[in-house]
Amino acid sequence: MQRAAKEQRAAKEQIIIPQYGDKAFDEWTTESFNRGDKFVASYEEGRVLWDDSWVFLDVRNAEELDFFGKIPNPPKGTIGGVNEVVVVSGPEHCLNVPLITSAGYRFDSKVGKKVFQNQLYNENFIAECSNLFPDKKKAKIVVVCSDGRQRAVHALELLEEAGYEKLVLLKGGFNLYNRGFDGKLKRRLPHGEFKSDYSKPGDVQQFSRGDKASNANDAIEFGPWQDGNDWKPVLENGTQKKIVVSSHQHLHGSHPEKLAEAVLHAPISPEHDSYDEDDVTKEEQVNNNNEASVLYKF
Repeated sequence: MQRAAKEQRAAKEQIIIPQYGDKAFDEWTTESFNRGDKFVASYEEGRVLWDDSWVFLDVRNAEELDFFGKIPNPPKGTIGGVNEVVVVSGPEHCLNVPLITSAGYRFDSKVGKKVFQNQLYNENFIAECSNLFPDKKKAKIVVVCSDGRQRAVHALELLEEAGYEKLVLLKGGFNLYNRGFDGKLKRRLPHGEFKSDYSKPGDVQQFSRGDKASNANDAIEFGPWQDGNDWKPVLENGTQKKIVVSSHQHLHGSHPEKLAEAVLHAPISPEHDSYDEDDVTKEEQVNNNNEASVLYKF
């Protein structure tokens, strides 16, 4: 009790900028997730957990990795990050076990767009995860799908039922995380807000407004972060039997309901089926404000 009261007083006295690279935010995030106080991470918190040796488990299929990209994981020794230092990286930090496989991503004239062909539920998902994460008590896993909704929640539920104790869901999945950080784990510019300065030497000189100055080549326009593909039919067909939920004690406490249900009912996610786009927009406005005109107090 005394320790908790002391930490609470210290937190109130400290202003934290809610983005990766802020020392106080990084420390608070690391402690919160390792204690099990939190189990849904924003992309800023996810970036902190990456440095804290949590393993990102990508449950997207091979076609998604090829077409949309892999989770940023540069070669060992890469200089990057927010402080231009050697970043945490390596194949052991990001593993892939698809929850739903497909035979290709091709245009379908019937629906007028590209679709994943012959989708199949991976019945060996837990078996494959067990080979990669044999120690269910010590493994620290951040579950990632395209947008942190249907498949990530389902995978999270399966992993908890299998006995894994340290589980985190990445809110917004790969789509939001990739908006925040590039291939060298540097912070991306928000939507490439640039203007020309013709007084500078060179053929075309561009720079961003105010504090967002950086390389114009990193100004990327992104589409909607929500995955337009409905994975539910395959997920529902893949789990014929009802999962019996235990209320065992683990890092996140005793859950009489499924961890996935706890995630979906969390305050930051009031909707049962998805995260509020408005909430993400507000979060991005805070995280992208490098002048820190909006500050959080914990």
